[in-house]
Amino acid sequence: MTAACASRLLSHKADRAASTERGSVSNEKKSHEACPEKIHGGIRPSSSKIDPSRKRHHNHHISTAPNFPTDNHVTPHRNSHQQVMDKRSSFISYSEVSSLPPKVKILCEIIARTPAVTVERVLEDTGVRVSEEDVEEVLKLSYGYPGSAVKFFRWSSFQLNKHSPYAWNLVVDLLGKNCLFDAMWDAIKSMKKEQLLSLATFATVFSSYVIVNRVQEAILSFEVMDQYGVARNTVSLNSLLRAMCREGKTQQAKDYLEILKDKIRVDAETYAVLLEGWESEGDVGKARQTFSEMVVDIGWDTKNMLAYDSFLCTLLKGPDGMHEDFDSAEKLLDEMVYNGAFPDSETYGLLFHFLIKQRRVRDATPIFKEMVKNEFVPMQEDCSTAVKTYIDAGDPHMGMK
Repeated sequence: MTAACASRLLSHKADRAASTERGSVSNEKKSHEACPEKIHGGIRPSSSKIDPSRKRHHNHHISTAPNFPTDNHVTPHRNSHQQVMDKRSSFISYSEVSSLPPKVKILCEIIARTPAVTVERVLEDTGVRVSEEDVEEVLKLSYGYPGSAVKFFRWSSFQLNKHSPYAWNLVVDLLGKNCLFDAMWDAIKSMKKEQLLSLATFATVFSSYVIVNRVQEAILSFEVMDQYGVARNTVSLNSLLRAMCREGKTQQAKDYLEILKDKIRVDAETYAVLLEGWESEGDVGKARQTFSEMVVDIGWDTKNMLAYDSFLCTLLKGPDGMHEDFDSAEKLLDEMVYNGAFPDSETYGLLFHFLIKQRRVRDATPIFKEMVKNEFVPMQEDCSTAVKTYIDAGDPHMGMK
């Protein structure tokens, strides 16, 4: 099946669905996640609850789902519309992006201003020729107009004959983020026929369901993904767990992991995802339990610094402020050294950052000296704060160091 045929089929199904569905898709923009293939759609990434400039993060999967209505109005399933509005950032609009190529800007304007039922004719009248890259850029910036975006996708298929896997994934994400799940699965079935499916596709599905509290459907999607030729393994499990943990559903992720533990091997990444979830939720007790389980299951490993850093941040900060459990944090560093998982500059930097922020200069001094000994340099912002803090504390000599 050619891309044009697949696009026609999807558009027809969307037209049919739109004739029975009424409602409005908010032009509000929504937040975007990264996927294993580093798909970047039209959603803003969320910030770290600790300090995004200080915290290293996994590459998060972005959810990709295409909806094919005849207009830009859809009725999300049950209460999902309100959930979407409550839980996600807005879509990025082309009008917010500076220095867009003129061709991309024109296409985005047409999609945003033209009813889906006539957008293909308007596009054809422009005489514009598009490349794969043009299609991808336009889709990224058209999440607020699912009907017109899908018609653009179909129209461009007649020029390209075959869309890129990335463009298809963006369509899947676009549909999913607008809660157009039937159309999303129609797109996935078309991708299967074209042999274009990958974990990136399903990562977007997981995210789209979880973000509107349809966790069970995300889990069911994981359980059927092998029927679509995408393996159910450690990597795909981590992708599902990540989608859940990012939305504050770490306990549900942990519960599901317990069910699968004997069937799918867990790895350091699995525990790092859970620990990042507990970090975001500020649950020190659950973080301690998960960390202990990780040490028993996989031991200590320098490759697992993400998990150690997340646990460290959880010890230092809760949702409403600092836990100030510096004793446990320093004990963690000692245990890492003892077990051969030597802290890196990021780990030391996190602890130094929080100590200086809390003006605990006496505790910060040995950490700073240890960093210098290992040739690690604090962040410039922390250095500036530390100088002032030490001088205010009556230790200008240490401040000058």
